[in-house]
Amino acid sequence: MASSEKPLREADPRSERSYAALIGAMERLGREVPLHELTITRVVKEAAVTRPTFYQHFTGIHHLAQVAALGDLDRAIPPAPSGAGTSGRAIQEDVAARVLPALRHLQAHSDFYLNVLENGANVALFSGIVRLVTEKMLPDAFRAAGGSDEATGDLMRLVAAGVMWLVVEWMREGETGTDAEEMAGRVSRAIGLLVA
Repeated sequence: MASSEKPLREADPRSERSYAALIGAMERLGREVPLHELTITRVVKEAAVTRPTFYQHFTGIHHLAQVAALGDLDRAIPPAPSGAGTSGRAIQEDVAARVLPALRHLQAHSDFYLNVLENGANVALFSGIVRLVTEKMLPDAFRAAGGSDEATGDLMRLVAAGVMWLVVEWMREGETGTDAEEMAGRVSRAIGLLVA
């Protein structure tokens, strides 16, 4: 969605309702139906909106799925606590506290997220996930490590992409894999090693 679209949608309550209805429809259907089997007709019927309304907000099913997944994930990551410590242990605890709620959310809704990742992912989705991880989970840890802004930003994106991939692999393991607490520990220890 272009940044200029959001103010227009917020100014029109009907547009905001139709947008929310489409997101909700995707979240429901995306848990049950593979994205490659979903049609715009089915989504608009579930959302109780028209096809032209769909296209006012999204370019297609994959775009809707990506926006729904990123928005849902963004809401699942808690806000950064203020004044996190800079010791290696404090950084690990801070990262674990930020990662654990997101992992629990991903585990509870893994059908939806795996559907989007396996059937509707593209560079925009992965960039969005890396941006969320970089902005909401890593900044204090890497500020504590120091370094130039450019190098720190590059390292944060590199680590965020690695965290994303570890989590995708973890989600694909399903019930046979480690639980959310163990995975949060793995992520926080790895980041702690980098910035300590």
